[in-house]
Amino acid sequence: MSHSWGAEEIARERRRQMALQAPGEAWTAEHDDEHTGGTMAAAAACYAAPYAIACIRLPDGLRECDGWPWDAEWDKRMRRPLPRGGDDPVFITIRIRELAKAGALIAAEIDRLYRLHGCGDLMRVPLDVVERVGRIGDWGER
Repeated sequence: MSHSWGAEEIARERRRQMALQAPGEAWTAEHDDEHTGGTMAAAAACYAAPYAIACIRLPDGLRECDGWPWDAEWDKRMRRPLPRGGDDPVFITIRIRELAKAGALIAAEIDRLYRLHGCGDLMRVPLDVVERVGRIGDWGER
């Protein structure tokens, strides 16, 4: 199996988030548990979305319409598109950082759901049931 740089970047970002000690940036399990309603997943989707999806231009200027779930001060995304060809190393590095943040937020949301419902309980749900329910939305039959 080849090396997964992406998984490594996501794990590194999640460790960084959990180690932060700056005021207002203590991303502990307790803090993450306060983010209900899928807000961490929504923020992850915003970080993962390419600029062309996240922003649209209207006659009166740039408008964001991507559903960022928190106050604007927490939105650290790049505010301009990648140059044509997308081969500028600075912009590629920024894009990789945004994708790592998205992955780390997804990991935090998964961890929150496991804590909420008990890891052991969720691990006992047969995978074929999970896949069937995910495909057809059948929440009644198990």
